[in-house]
Amino acid sequence: MGYEQLHQGYPDTAIKTWSSAYKAYEQLNDSEGMTGSLINQSLGFIAQGFYSSACNTLLTALKLSNGICSSPLEQVLQSKDSLIESLQHQPLTKVQVIGLRQMGDILRLIGRPEASFVVLQKALAMTSDLKLVQSKLYNQLLLSLTDTERTLYLQAKKKYQLTDDSGAKQQAVITAQIQAKSALFLYQKLEKQTPNILSITAKLNQLNFLLELNKWTNITDENFSDQKQLIQPLLQQLLSLNNQFDDFPAIDCIYARLNLAESLIQVAQNAKLNKLSSSKVENPLLTALSISHQALDTAEKLNNTRAKSYVLGTIGKIYSCLKQLLESQKYLEPAMELAQSVKAWDIAYQWQWRLGRLYRQLKQTQKTDKAYASAINSLDQVRGNILAMNPDLQFDFKEKVEPVYHEYMEFLFSQETNSQRAVAIQDKLRIAEIENFLQCGRLTTFSATANSQELFNFPPIIFL
Repeated sequence: MGYEQLHQGYPDTAIKTWSSAYKAYEQLNDSEGMTGSLINQSLGFIAQGFYSSACNTLLTALKLSNGICSSPLEQVLQSKDSLIESLQHQPLTKVQVIGLRQMGDILRLIGRPEASFVVLQKALAMTSDLKLVQSKLYNQLLLSLTDTERTLYLQAKKKYQLTDDSGAKQQAVITAQIQAKSALFLYQKLEKQTPNILSITAKLNQLNFLLELNKWTNITDENFSDQKQLIQPLLQQLLSLNNQFDDFPAIDCIYARLNLAESLIQVAQNAKLNKLSSSKVENPLLTALSISHQALDTAEKLNNTRAKSYVLGTIGKIYSCLKQLLESQKYLEPAMELAQSVKAWDIAYQWQWRLGRLYRQLKQTQKTDKAYASAINSLDQVRGNILAMNPDLQFDFKEKVEPVYHEYMEFLFSQETNSQRAVAIQDKLRIAEIENFLQCGRLTTFSATANSQELFNFPPIIFL
């Protein structure tokens, strides 16, 4: 029942179901059943984006040290050896392996890929002892480990960007190359299986990773030239498998299609990649639009607000790329409203940011100002999570967060009377950069500009 509720897009209901199951197992003194119920509850928290709650629930289930869920900054003094030691006393059971896989995924999601790697390696070793190497669980663990290798690559890339020391830069490049090769090897191993949910997911993640690799010229040397040629064949395979996304649980089906649509957007925006794929994919953006509308149909049936916001926003993004601004506005505004309605600020800021760009193109000055201000306020709402607990944004800060501040400052400076507010935004950017560098939560700060908070404290935009 809990899994059915989760797959239909009702994670809070699923958590209540598994909580009731936990109490029943507790009355029976069934420790394995209690552990399994807690592991299942963590899935519900992940589906809602409550990563800290998921991690702490797994701590209880697996009886691990409390420190494992701490932020990276708080983990400076905790050695790899101490983590390995805390994993030595895990019961050798299948449910424990499932829990460790879940913990490995969570640690990756909260920006602790090194700890994730250690935990997943332990889980893989346990599958060998349990003679589960040929099982679905083993392959799921491999996929989790591969995604962690990919995050370690992103971490090395971030270190390269943050240091001016030539030796440190060279070491970061070497580390990134090692992690990239390992991740690609494992993705290709997994995607060669008979098409199923796991192999299709591996293809999706591999394509997305190849597009990521293509962004960093330091890593795309002769060792990866052959890998780049895989982008077009992977696209073709995934497009031919599009109907098989229907075999995924409904909520996963939505995000799988959006994953593919996002890859198509990246292909369309890169002239070289677009040329490479043009012989096979007639128009990447129109294809992405069609796939996103399929995801929208599923999201509307589920009535999942967070997923529907993501789909509508993605469609709005595609129309923006197609230069159809009014059509883009038609989707971005409700996408933003839905995200705000469930306080999904990590999603809301993206659509507010895009609306700021759109309104500026439409020369709607007041709406531009409010949209950018709302995006900054949304980032403020989740700075403890979005910068310290989300590796995609943490490691892609310069691409996914910093431009919001820069574009808003540019707009404010273009308005003759708004230079003081632009300086206030610059102060906020500096603090966000420090938080990102330290991988910590929100800092208590004092702005150099008097009452700077009041200068841009617009309420969220509501369209009637």
